Amino acid sequence: PVPSFCLLQFKISPSTGGPLTLDCTAYFRKQEMRFWWLVNLAELAQLQREVCDSLRSGRDHNELRTIRPGPITTIAARAKADRTPPK
Repeated sequence: PVPSFCLLQFKISPSTGGPLTLDCTAYFRKQEMRFWWLVNLAELAQLQREVCDSLRSGRDHNELRTIRPGPITTIAARAKADRTPPK
């Protein structure tokens, strides 16, 4: 009933000697680490790829044509690792 996912932040970062990267930080109210963290990470990576694709296809900013996915960081106010799957 109460969503656990709160906010997703993207940041374009320069990389040393390479293309720009799109870094991703996701904030969760609560995150079940054992059963759901990997699922959450895969969903974030998919969104990150979609944003990179969109930025690369833009006409106005040539410097974004080579942008690549960067690090993904998840932050949870409350992280849990139960022995049984959540309901």
